[in-house]
Amino acid sequence: MHRSTVVVLALGVLLGACSSGAQQDDDALAPQTQACAAAQRQTVQGGSHLIGAAAPPVPWSSDPPTSGWHATGAGFPAGAYAEPVPESEQVAVLERGGVVVAFDPGLEPSTAGTLLGLAGQVDGDVVVTPHVRGLPTPVTLTAWGVLQRCEVVDSADVAAFAEVHAGLVGGH
Repeated sequence: MHRSTVVVLALGVLLGACSSGAQQDDDALAPQTQACAAAQRQTVQGGSHLIGAAAPPVPWSSDPPTSGWHATGAGFPAGAYAEPVPESEQVAVLERGGVVVAFDPGLEPSTAGTLLGLAGQVDGDVVVTPHVRGLPTPVTLTAWGVLQRCEVVDSADVAAFAEVHAGLVGGH
């Protein structure tokens, strides 16, 4: 084998490890429910660490983001946040294998309160946050490389999504 072939193969392996993250079969995506569209696999973006809530040098490929540039560290701990968790921190949560429940900041306060209460009802690494801007649907569930849009969710929807998708981890 030529030296250039070895270098190209090694580079391909490194790029695949840095950008692909964990893989799963399409059959393993969270299914459509009465309130949620079927989960969709998103293009996994490469990216590196950002300082704090800095904007990435390229836009995220989904809104909310499911991979790519992210804050240094492990991101916000599991729980509910009344103020929007910065997108770079959301991706850090996903990178460690967590799930983010992002909701439209324009929701009625009682609906937003119900969503914030979900964090205590679902086991696992789940962050619930208003999104930094409006969303196409009131609620979006994200994991590393996966997005599911919902009109409403309850703890069973979030638990089902987390059961299938929590633990998917991005890598560098």
